[in-house]
Amino acid sequence: MSQPEAPAAPEAGVTHRPIVAAWPLPPEEQETWTEKATRKFKQNPWVPLGLFATAGAFVMASIKFKQGEHSKLNYWLRWRVVLQGITVLALVQGAGSYTVKNVKKAADEQDRFIASVSEEKREEERRRFAQRLAEAEENERIDQIARNASGKNSSENEGGKSRNWWKPW
Repeated sequence: MSQPEAPAAPEAGVTHRPIVAAWPLPPEEQETWTEKATRKFKQNPWVPLGLFATAGAFVMASIKFKQGEHSKLNYWLRWRVVLQGITVLALVQGAGSYTVKNVKKAADEQDRFIASVSEEKREEERRRFAQRLAEAEENERIDQIARNASGKNSSENEGGKSRNWWKPW
């Protein structure tokens, strides 16, 4: 019988994320089964009611089977199917509404985050623009001083015509 191989050591310089177990939660964060059942019942009360109604119809069908009343047995089995279908629809409806509610909540949180980030970005962009504008104005002022100090442009003669040899083209 061969020994199982040990897992390969990670490559040098490669970091791996630690595996974080989602279960079990710390004791103070765990909810009991009664708390969970109460919370779920409040979220979607039709599912547990449908569950009990379906179970009741199944129990009645079992009683009628034991008593030998086959027409009543079929009656209660049909009701079980109907109640089970209603329960499944309630489950789907509850899951859908829960999802829609969470999506809306997440979208609202995202909109608030984007608005705060957008406002911060706009303020940062305004600050950078004001800084660039001040630098441009300072450079323009320095260029104006340099032009005034040099007098006329060296490429122009006294008549105001250019001395550049390529101008005839």
